[in-house]
Amino acid sequence: MSEPTSFSGGGERQGGRAQWPQLTYVSLGPPGPGTSVMQVMASDADDPTYGSSARLVYSVLDGEHHFTVDPKTGVIRTAVPDLDRESQERYEVVIQATDMAGQLGGLSGSTTVTIVVTDVNDNPPRFPQSE
Repeated sequence: MSEPTSFSGGGERQGGRAQWPQLTYVSLGPPGPGTSVMQVMASDADDPTYGSSARLVYSVLDGEHHFTVDPKTGVIRTAVPDLDRESQERYEVVIQATDMAGQLGGLSGSTTVTIVVTDVNDNPPRFPQSE
């Protein structure tokens, strides 16, 4: 794995929600559990000095079986030890940012992160079995 990549989301807000473009990150091989993949960062146009309306928390909406996200930092990490390209090459992970520190009434926006596991030399050559 290479160093975590940061993405600053935000841009236009429609209906009070940050709109994020689709993200792609390519890993360098089969990572172990807890390996940092990348970091997402959303922005909120509310005044950060007024209460918690601009305080964001991150969560995984889809893909939580294979990945986690730190609620405060937005760092996405692997959750399983067996991400192997030969089993599954591509993962779609939906990350949500919710303002008001995730409290009831907070607004949220989401983005899809595409994680592609690249191949590493982890399979030996094999000869076909003769009968």
